[in-house]
Amino acid sequence: MKTLLLACFMLLSVSVYAEDEQQVISDLMLAFLAKVDEEATHQRFWADDLIYTSSAGSRFGKAQIMAGFGQGDDSDKSRYSAQDMQIKILGEVAVVSYTLVRHSAEGETMHYLNSTVLAKRQGKWEAVNHQSTKMPQ
Repeated sequence: MKTLLLACFMLLSVSVYAEDEQQVISDLMLAFLAKVDEEATHQRFWADDLIYTSSAGSRFGKAQIMAGFGQGDDSDKSRYSAQDMQIKILGEVAVVSYTLVRHSAEGETMHYLNSTVLAKRQGKWEAVNHQSTKMPQ
């Protein structure tokens, strides 16, 4: 009986941990999208060893993203949101799939199928891989 109770407690603990971590990751993703125009947001979100595949078909890392700040062209006032977010936690790695919605200042709305792989390092989740595919209008 004690073994059964211990097993139930362990399963409940794992389930609560997964739900808590999913909330942490969801909050991280939404906070990133809310402040995507801020350099500090990118510095925190992307891992130094990031591999980023853009919807335009180019591949680059965090250094290229960070180099884009301070280039003088910050005229893009788009807002971003996420729909249909799915989070799968695999130990210290999480896979996040979602539809990114870009709302341009001109009123245009674009959708992208995005996948982000996060790794938990030193107690913080950071994106190590990201891939974006633009959906047809």
